[in-house]
Amino acid sequence: VYYYMRCLMSSNPMLTARESLISLFDDNRKKYEAVDRKRKEERARKEREKMKEKEGSGGGYRREIWIHPGGGKNVHRTTSTCAADFDSEDEELYSASNIEVNKRFCMSYLHVHGKIFTKIGLESLTETSVQMLREFRALLQHSPIPLNSTRFLQLFALNMFAIEITQ
Repeated sequence: VYYYMRCLMSSNPMLTARESLISLFDDNRKKYEAVDRKRKEERARKEREKMKEKEGSGGGYRREIWIHPGGGKNVHRTTSTCAADFDSEDEELYSASNIEVNKRFCMSYLHVHGKIFTKIGLESLTETSVQMLREFRALLQHSPIPLNSTRFLQLFALNMFAIEITQ
């Protein structure tokens, strides 16, 4: 992708580079959508299991009755016994291996750039960009970082290319 985009920015761009990029982005879009669909189905399944577990334990709520020591009025409260959930998607990202997070980031990075380059599917650009940034943040949390300086430079150059073509 980097070399195709570099070719397109040259003073004499090859026409096949644009066609190759569109084909590459289309293939990546199909893979991304398949993986994203699986991920959403898995998340929905886990959520259903969690809801069944809550229903089995009385809904996760308890009723408290507080009696004032001076014989005053009673106070009734309903509180949840469930702790606040950490975002399961973030938890999954941080617990995944370097290689897995790197693959997910590369796929979503290319998906976002494909949307920008082809200008197709821009209505979901924000959602996919947020997901890509989550994956990038998780990637940077791993030690050692699976991206070398050359790779970072290529990512930055691709970002600059995206800015240039959208103007």
